[in-house]
Amino acid sequence: MERRTTLSAAPVTGRPFLARPTPGQASLVGVVYHYIRDPHTARFPRIRGLTIEQFASQVAQLQERYEMATLGSALGFLQGRYKSTRSLCLLTFDDGLREHVDNVCPILVRAGIQGVFFVTTSCLSGRVVNVHKSHHLMAALGFDEYRHLVMERLGELQVTLQPPDPAQAALAYPWDTKPVAKFKHLMNYRLPIEWRTIVVDQLFDEYLGDEPGFARELYLSVADARRLQRAGMVIGGHSHAHTPLAGLEVGALAHDVSQCGAILRASLLDQPYWPFSYPYGVFDEFTPAALAAAGFNCGFALEGGANPAHRSLFEIHRVDTKDLTF
Repeated sequence: MERRTTLSAAPVTGRPFLARPTPGQASLVGVVYHYIRDPHTARFPRIRGLTIEQFASQVAQLQERYEMATLGSALGFLQGRYKSTRSLCLLTFDDGLREHVDNVCPILVRAGIQGVFFVTTSCLSGRVVNVHKSHHLMAALGFDEYRHLVMERLGELQVTLQPPDPAQAALAYPWDTKPVAKFKHLMNYRLPIEWRTIVVDQLFDEYLGDEPGFARELYLSVADARRLQRAGMVIGGHSHAHTPLAGLEVGALAHDVSQCGAILRASLLDQPYWPFSYPYGVFDEFTPAALAAAGFNCGFALEGGANPAHRSLFEIHRVDTKDLTF
């Protein structure tokens, strides 16, 4: 089977992005969000994210500085079909979390803003993806205990570990402490996915259990996604299995994204555009063609920075909410 070279191997964040447009130079700023919840009432208060109040405040500040884009106007700007005297801002939400319909949608509706929500389609049928199992295990057990258990299990399996690169770890996880960033980099970029899956699945079953019930609590259902669509939001794909696409063989890549696209179209309402967000932000030169063949119109990465007109629709940059400064 053909193996593919990596065009974008890890999220690149660089310096914090100043959320203030440059006069006379219109661009598109995509902002990406994940967890948005009230930590005082959340089941896992150690999960890091924005509070609902912080999110509402950030939306208000962005609305003052930018023309808030729809997916259609954003793609029109990138293609040179839509001209604006102001820079545009598009709000996107990865991982298809249940809290997005409860905590995010009402704020966007009141503000008259369209959001783009990306769903990992295997989660619609009761699966919890590996990275979210890891997040919640770390939140439940604490970092030191979770890392100890993972390393102990890997030792029992006699797995040879490739040490994490501290510089790459700091780039990929700039908001974490050095030990946490190195551990996440080891888990998500250095450890072969088959070993990571075995260990994390074992620990999840032992300490959290009931994966289908956990998935129903954590992720959007089909009914939730349709509710977002009826509120004027857009649903996109975040792959089927939430694996780094640049690490897949060509056939596996095509299968994953086509399965994702087929499930979305069969389950949800029709949309003018079907966007896609790369899991972990990774993609390569083969990924755009696979997405287009699966019926997706554009691809969003995690590399920070604004997008000028005429950027490739399958290499749209986004800024993480934690990188925004005002």
